[in-house]
Amino acid sequence: SVRKYGNRVRVTAQLINSENGYHKWSETFDRDLKDIFEVQDEIANSIVDQLKKTINIHKPEKHLVNVPTENIEAYNFYLKGLFYWNKWAPEFVLKAVKCFEDAIKISPDFALAYSRLSACYTYFGAVGYMPTETAYPKAKEYALKSYELDSNSIFAHISLGMIKYFNDWDWVGAEKCFLKVFEKNPNSAETHQYYAMLLTTLGYHKKALKEAELAHQIDPLNPPISYILSFVYFNNNQTEQAIAQQQKTIELDPDFGDSQNSMAWMYLRSNQYDKAIEVFNKILNNPNNILQAKAGLAYAYAKLGQKDRAFEFLQKAENELLKSPT
Repeated sequence: SVRKYGNRVRVTAQLINSENGYHKWSETFDRDLKDIFEVQDEIANSIVDQLKKTINIHKPEKHLVNVPTENIEAYNFYLKGLFYWNKWAPEFVLKAVKCFEDAIKISPDFALAYSRLSACYTYFGAVGYMPTETAYPKAKEYALKSYELDSNSIFAHISLGMIKYFNDWDWVGAEKCFLKVFEKNPNSAETHQYYAMLLTTLGYHKKALKEAELAHQIDPLNPPISYILSFVYFNNNQTEQAIAQQQKTIELDPDFGDSQNSMAWMYLRSNQYDKAIEVFNKILNNPNNILQAKAGLAYAYAKLGQKDRAFEFLQKAENELLKSPT
């Protein structure tokens, strides 16, 4: 657990046996906030020292925690931006961009912040929030800047992989980037997630499922990973599992991306029209999902044979589309 008070931070770390819940080790670190990276390294080393008592492992001589920036204010902006980024919704990703830009203003050589900026603009282009001819060049610019500053960073390779995936449609190149990350860190849940996306795009749905499940196993409380796992289940015609997983995504974060809209279409796929209509009506007031909701309602009522209501919502969807700047 972490508690901040004034300019100090108190971190309580515990090492617990997952099989029986037995506390093997616990320690509290009360430190000045400006030394947070030293605290992280101290905690990591303390855990390794405890593990060495029961497991034959080698403790590396170098620091266990890489310091992404020496400026704690820039790092705080980065963490705030990461919070917004992980919601995968335009209004939140815009806030993430502002946070990452603020981090870079303070720390111009902050490679990790450039990687995340690249991800934000890739997202904008992929979901149609921004024209691809505007979004993708900026995404590529920031990815290359991140790589220039730190070519060993896995996030720089992830950013480059996503550019090759979404902008260049260079499937082989994207896969090489992701596999390069696995050489450095085979437990990168985020990379397994993106690799699953690439594989399911190419139609390798079974392989994609293995990657998505592995990502979820590594990081089970991550909404984007849960969302992608649901999507991959859906592509594997495992609709019930897809709906159940999407419900878990919404439990993790009710505001996450288009998870509600996605679940409604999964209900349609399984002929659960009443449940789909219920969800679509719930998200009608969300400006980021209103077009999808109206189109979904038109489809649902058409499937139910209610032509008048179907045409009503189809007209509403068309009007919404005409209002769209893109």
